This record gives sequence, structure tokens and C-alpha cells, in this order.
Amino acid sequence: MSRTFRRSLRAGALMAIDLKHVSPSQFKVFDLCQRKWWLEKCSGLPRPESTASQRLGTSVHDVLETWALGKPEPADITPKVKALVELVKPLMGDLPARVASEDALVENRIWISDDIAPPLLGFIDVLEAGEVVDYKTSGDISKYGATPESLATDLQMVPYALFAMRTLGLDTVKVSHVQVQTKGEAKAARVSATLTLDAVDALWRSYFVPKAAEMRALAASATVVGDVTPTYTACSAFGGCPHAETCLVLRKTDAPQSPFAAISNPTTALRKEQNMSNLRTLMATKALAAAQATPQEAASLAGALADTQDRSTWGTVAQNLLETFRASLAKPPAAVPPLGINPPQTPPAVAVIEDDAPADPARL
Repeated sequence: MSRTFRRSLRAGALMAIDLKHVSPSQFKVFDLCQRKWWLEKCSGLPRPESTASQRLGTSVHDVLETWALGKPEPADITPKVKALVELVKPLMGDLPARVASEDALVENRIWISDDIAPPLLGFIDVLEAGEVVDYKTSGDISKYGATPESLATDLQMVPYALFAMRTLGLDTVKVSHVQVQTKGEAKAARVSATLTLDAVDALWRSYFVPKAAEMRALAASATVVGDVTPTYTACSAFGGCPHAETCLVLRKTDAPQSPFAAISNPTTALRKEQNMSNLRTLMATKALAAAQATPQEAASLAGALADTQDRSTWGTVAQNLLETFRASLAKPPAAVPPLGINPPQTPPAVAVIEDDAPADPARL
């Protein structure tokens, strides 16, 4: 048993914390598995070593930032990173010139605190007048890449769009993923969606604000890892959870068990939870279809509807989700201010803080 693993079992003992901020990446991890989020953000344990794919993605981000700022290319850049960056450059046009003229901001640090507690901290890869751009690397962009529909409710792009709307006084913002494939055929693509202020504000108030409060409450109440509910069906997501060993031991020690429980229970529990999750998603998809959602709309919204505990409200919630989703895509882009962004350092709703922080959002 490793020292880190032993520490994880007793992590945070009698030491609940006051969560200082949330971030888009925290929302994604919290929705995936609350225990994983707690171990990474509240336990005080060292962050698990990043995977090869994560290191590759960080390198691509760093080199693209260097290029946009007009700085020399790093001397230690690998051929693979260089090739991936060259795929992205044509999709970004004359970005270095726009950054030099202050018509675009690169790796912009944002802080939203006026109506959410704890505040939200984030980093925008590229911010221009009326558009937010985020770089993404993936082994298969056709399978794992974003679509215009998924961007409309993306847990990262929605708060970034809100920041741009509040800072620049816009009613619509274009959000884009510049996606580059790291395995197989070398290719890149730019996928975009136009979000409206009404749709973004509705998602902000209905999801982000209460979810941040839920995260803070959990951080303040949980004192040991066993206090936090796991999602065993997420153990294999994104190449596997680095905390799976911790959960395996905790599952073995739950309640009175037979001598064979340590062998049979984990598999049985995992299969049961996965079946229940699949069933709720299927039922949510049918509820959305009853609300006249297209198959693509149902696929994008089924997870959110399945998370609604009271199934008696699913009909109404499905209709509301569908209306909000369509509204975010229906309105044409509004006129945006001329290029030449120079956001105030301390606007009333949010603050822009320029710094030299690295581009890796996982550090949030």
C-alpha cells in the first residue's frame, strides 16, 4: 500500500475547509464524481501525476500562447507538438497581430464574484470582441469533440460567455472550440455556437450558482473521504481515475459483509449503479422526445434531465431545458463593438486580472 494511498484514506480527517473558489474544470469533475472532486480540491493530497495525453495538451496550449504573444518558439518543442500547433494556426488567422494591437486577449484570467459564492476563477485561451475561443486536444475529435449543440450547455464555455457578455455589454457571444486530433490522422477543426444572454443567464442561475453553493457546503461538512459520495460508474472515465484504489478499499469495508463480499460486492454494485444510470438516461431521453426534442437535442440534454431527482417534474423540466437550449441557438449574432478590447481592470460585475499564469486549466 503506497504512502499516498494510505494518506488518501485518512485525507482531511477532522479538517473541513472553506472553499475559496470554483472553476469550470471543478464543475465538470464534481458532476462526474463528487469524491474525485473532494480528493483533488479539498483533501490536501498532492495532485496525481498528469497523464501523457494531459501533458501533450498542456504543451500544445503553451506553444499556441507563445505564438499568439509573438514570442520565440520554445527550443525544446517536440516534433509532434510542433505539427499539432501548425494545424491550429490557420484556424486562428492573424491572431498574433490582433493580440499585438490589443484586439484580442490571450490566456485571460477571469473572476466572477457578484452573484456566485464561492467566486468563479477561470482562464480564457483567446478573448476577442464577441467571441471566446478555447483550444482542445483529443485522441478522436469526431468521437469526443464538441458540437454546436453541446457548446450551448458546456460547463466551461457558458461562464466564459457570461464573462464576455457582462464585460463587453453584449447580448450574444460566439463560443468556439478549436479542436486538434492527437492520434491517428492529424487534423484540426473549429466548431462554434452563438449563445444569447437570456439562455446563458438562465443556465448560470439554475445550475452554476446553486452548484457552487453545493460544492462549498460539501467542502465545509466532509471531514474524511468516506463522507463523500462516489460515482463508481465514472471510475474508468478519461483513461481511469487515479483515486480508484481508495474507492475500492472503501467499498470493501462498507457494512457487515460475508467472507466473499470483497470479491463480489464491487462488481455487483458497479453493475447495478451503471444499469440504474443507463435506465434514467433512457427515461430522460424518452421524456425529451415526448417534448418534441430531436434525437440530437435529446442526446445533449438527457444527462441534465436525468440529474433531476423528482421524476414527476420531468415533463416540465424537459420542456424548459428544450426551450432554453433552442433559444441559445435561435437568435442571430448581435452587432458587436469594434475590435480593440481593453476591459476595465475592476468592472462592477466581474474583474479581469492579467497575469502570467500557465495555460493548464487543471491547476484550478
